[in-house]
Amino acid sequence: MEETTKNLYLLSKGVVQAFIKQKKQFTYEEIKQEILKRKGIMRVGTCVTILDYLKKFEKNEVLRFELDDKDGHYRVLKESNCES
Repeated sequence: MEETTKNLYLLSKGVVQAFIKQKKQFTYEEIKQEILKRKGIMRVGTCVTILDYLKKFEKNEVLRFELDDKDGHYRVLKESNCES
């Protein structure tokens, strides 16, 4: 894997992890905006999208997706070491 691509994956993964550590809730759109603002990509691996990555945290009960009047948001349920 090219070093630049690897760095982009790490940048995107870091944004998701920071949101989980620093916020009680957030939207996918907020994550997307932050990643793109930092010139990242919407993947954390070759075949792993940001949505796939968020689903890992849901499966491990770190996050829960909740529908609201708009598109919905992710609620942080517990602290995570973000090793998912």
